[in-house]
Amino acid sequence: MSIPAWHEVVTGFDVLAVALIVGAVAARLVWLHVGRGHRQLEQLLLRRLNVLFAAVLGLLSLTSVAMLLARSAAISGRPVTEVAGVVPLVLQETDFGNVWLARAAAVLLLWWVWAFIGVRRRWPVWLLAILAAVVAFSRSATGHAGDHGDFEWPVWIDWLHLLSAGLWGGTIVVFVLAVRPVLRRHRQQKDGAAAIVKRYSMLAGVGLALAATTGICSAWQRVGGWTPLWTTRYGLVLDAKLILVITMAILGATNRFRHVPVALAAARTRDSRSWRRGLRGLARISVAEAMLWFAIIAAVALLLAGVPPASLPPVGMAVSG
Repeated sequence: MSIPAWHEVVTGFDVLAVALIVGAVAARLVWLHVGRGHRQLEQLLLRRLNVLFAAVLGLLSLTSVAMLLARSAAISGRPVTEVAGVVPLVLQETDFGNVWLARAAAVLLLWWVWAFIGVRRRWPVWLLAILAAVVAFSRSATGHAGDHGDFEWPVWIDWLHLLSAGLWGGTIVVFVLAVRPVLRRHRQQKDGAAAIVKRYSMLAGVGLALAATTGICSAWQRVGGWTPLWTTRYGLVLDAKLILVITMAILGATNRFRHVPVALAAARTRDSRSWRRGLRGLARISVAEAMLWFAIIAAVALLLAGVPPASLPPVGMAVSG
């Protein structure tokens, strides 16, 4: 049975929302404590991160409901406009429903914790991180990896891959939308800004390394060999995703080994001109990375809507059946 195009769109936005939640929580945990004397900078960052977090959490809430409706339609075979009576049964009698209820509870708690934390309180941010990890696990357990069982190793690998994607691309988007404008307008606080730039580069680098490692493991398990990479639609989409990832990694290396050192050196020497140049170059490359990451998310949506080659029956068996 073919999956409707709107379901692919919902899936893509859902993956995007989950990864951005992970990136936003990581940014708040790592970037907001840059040392004494930078209270104003931290407050400005907190304000922007709060707005972005609320927007992403709103998107996650919408996609969670949309995913429930889409899965109910797929299970019942009814149009989405007629699944109101099916939803309670899906929630009560399916594995997807159980996982979705855990996710819904985590999303509600994310809203509650976000509303009551301040810049100097660390433990609620760790609670946000745990809740974001629960939401990410729900995404993995209800995708292709979950076909093997909710707690089997493919789900854990996919979960780690989704978390690392948030640490990599999610933090890049958060930097572009929330952090870059603050650093650009408050150049006088170079020590605090330099610490944020350094941590940004570190977080994105760790995310890339983890995403590459877990992505290879997950892709090999789903493709099952080399030939499907150029003989199946799934493999071709995976190839396109790989090209996008490599391109994004090259851009990230440009930031890491060119623009970040310039910005850090300028912060140490109080060279305002070099600081602006380094930050401008860092921002341009980061915007390009963010655009590529959105394209990667689109490829992920197509992969989740397709059937992995390793899950298809052998050709002989398909013919004889």
